[in-house]
Amino acid sequence: MKKKNLFAIFLLLLFALSLPAQAKPQGSIYVDASSNLDLQPDVVEFNVIVTTKDRNSLENASIANKETSGKVYQALNTMIDKTNGDYIKTIDYSARPTYYYSNGKQIFDRFEVTNTITVHTKKITEVGTFIDKALNLGATNIGNIDFKLEDQNTYCNELLSVATQKAKAKAETVAQASGQKIIGIKELRTSCNVNSLSPYPRYMNAKMSMSAGAAYDSVAESASTVVSGGSMKLYATVNAEFYAK
Repeated sequence: MKKKNLFAIFLLLLFALSLPAQAKPQGSIYVDASSNLDLQPDVVEFNVIVTTKDRNSLENASIANKETSGKVYQALNTMIDKTNGDYIKTIDYSARPTYYYSNGKQIFDRFEVTNTITVHTKKITEVGTFIDKALNLGATNIGNIDFKLEDQNTYCNELLSVATQKAKAKAETVAQASGQKIIGIKELRTSCNVNSLSPYPRYMNAKMSMSAGAAYDSVAESASTVVSGGSMKLYATVNAEFYAK
């Protein structure tokens, strides 16, 4: 009887030893970190818009637009530096009749043709000169002035690397203080964005302040366009969750 009991105890011990050891409960530590950098924009894009109108003929409006747009395009094309990645291209063209409403009735007004040209250049300091030239040659509006960083991804990668190292250091500090150890990464969420203030082109104020019948040329000398890209701040953020035990 004793031998049977001893054998049963032996089997129980053997079975217990064969079971996998229970792992220590595993937790996680969540941290976030960021890094930023002040930079100067090195590329600018803006639209030059040429609108022509004629009350009698869409063809006349189109011919006038072609002539004015051609002058603007040719002049700007000589000002950019194509060897440095600058370019000019047409991004939109429309030709249509326009109407107004009177007493609930739709009444024909005139034919209108609009050609929108975008300019991409690294000549940041010459943007005002580009704008003045286009307006003097007949452009009717300038829009969507956008200062950018040509190699934003490279800067973002550097900032994300710094932010990730900060996040890891934070997690290790928290783990050590709580008697734990970082054993792996559960999740990483990253973002990189630029924060800049788009300039308001002063030529708009100059044109709107002109008296009726005055030409833009008469204002250009004393109120030339001044556009500045200012500075840009690039932000990189890392939200990280680490395994710890």
